[in-house]
Amino acid sequence: MKNIFKKFLPAAALLIGMSAASAHIGYSGRDFGTLTTDNSTVTRGNQTVSSSFGWADATDSDWGDSHRGRFYRFTLPSDGITIIISAQRDNSGTSANGTESNFLPGISLFKGLGHLSPEQGSHDSAALSVSSRPGGTEGSFRALTDWSVGNDPTYNTPGDPLSGILYAASLRSFEYIGHIADGTSANFGFASGIVGDDVADGFVTATFAGLSSGNYSIFVGGASYGRQVDEPGPTYPTYGVDVSVRAIPEPGVIGLLALGVGTLAFLCKRRPIT
Repeated sequence: MKNIFKKFLPAAALLIGMSAASAHIGYSGRDFGTLTTDNSTVTRGNQTVSSSFGWADATDSDWGDSHRGRFYRFTLPSDGITIIISAQRDNSGTSANGTESNFLPGISLFKGLGHLSPEQGSHDSAALSVSSRPGGTEGSFRALTDWSVGNDPTYNTPGDPLSGILYAASLRSFEYIGHIADGTSANFGFASGIVGDDVADGFVTATFAGLSSGNYSIFVGGASYGRQVDEPGPTYPTYGVDVSVRAIPEPGVIGLLALGVGTLAFLCKRRPIT
């Protein structure tokens, strides 16, 4: 089993394929709830990811499309908690019948959530999203640093601007905590700062220590940068994935070694990404 430990310091344009424009960031079926530090593992399976490149594509200079992956969420009730996150591909997507091996998962962890009901959902093509990022970018999502995304106004009567605005459009910010990618630069590319687990086998896991209380989002997407050529859209294959989280109290380095966490890679949070 592969495992990368990451210790992080505290405080730490237009979309590809207009068919994605109506989709929004959501957590339906992917909410792990409030985690308790009893070492129990919570899994959300039977989910699919659109494309095999969505995570890796968001590591380059023109950013990425948040629709090319899945968002999960959890809440930590107190400070000093360590989280272990794992992603395992399965054969439940439309890419089954021998091509599911194209999907190598990448994981990014952020503090913060997208817009929740009753507000309109966050999406890359919202006017506020587009105006808040550089021109020529493919979307709002960034896998290796902080990012933000907007939504549309919520009207008093759904779909009727003349009824008045109940909630104005706003931005939601995601504070980067860390990441891990399945495989090596041969699949996820050569963007500065990417940490891979060195074995491209469809499974990846990482430990994030010393997290503060609050709400968190996990983005899971494909870590095969070069497959954008093979999957040009606007209809993308989907790949099945099972995602698990486990919360434990802050155990320190010795405790992590006893738990079998494995290789320790101490990385500085908020590495500048250009």
